Amino acid sequence: MRVSIIVPVYNEANTIKEILAKVESLPIEKEVVVVNDGSTDGTQDFLLESDYFVLHQYPNAGKTKAIAEARDYVTGDVVVIQDADLEYDPQDITKLLWWIERGQDVVYGSRFLGKGKFLLVSYWGNKAFNFLIRILYGVKLTDMGTGYKCIKTELFKSLVLHSNRFGFDAEVTCQLLNRGIAIKETPITYQARLKGKKITIWDGFKMLGLIIKYCFKKFS
Repeated sequence: MRVSIIVPVYNEANTIKEILAKVESLPIEKEVVVVNDGSTDGTQDFLLESDYFVLHQYPNAGKTKAIAEARDYVTGDVVVIQDADLEYDPQDITKLLWWIERGQDVVYGSRFLGKGKFLLVSYWGNKAFNFLIRILYGVKLTDMGTGYKCIKTELFKSLVLHSNRFGFDAEVTCQLLNRGIAIKETPITYQARLKGKKITIWDGFKMLGLIIKYCFKKFS
């Protein structure tokens, strides 16, 4: 099984080298597609000098747009999203793939099922997302907002990505649930960073709005 690992990155000069080295060390067949989302802090200089396959989009357009940019370039059997800020441990990708190999189409790495250190706002924000998903869809998820989403490539390429910034989590999850596709969760580790967070409380409110909107809207 070949794995396409999409790494959206915006201004992560302090972590991009380390996270890519960890991804490269994974004992799996893989391709790595990095999307530089308009970085201005030196991230782009490192990527330009590296041997990685890198897509550049300017100006900064947000995580969802970066992932959408990579969609036409992935060639593996499954797609995994890897954030570039070291909050997620790439070794956990093998846990997601274990379930894919056993017939799952979609696997989320759950920080709530595993060991996680959260910022208080992020913790309760994610609780609100999961509660709303349960009310609207009747599906119990523990971590809709996880950065670790593993999806079979054919299914991934069929998803409609209209949102910007961090709407990806709501957009993808709601589409999958609208189609009746089961989302398997597996425990992962998580270490929230205190500095450099891109997501804001306003992104959280927008996410709640997207969950409600997409529950009653057909994607096209």
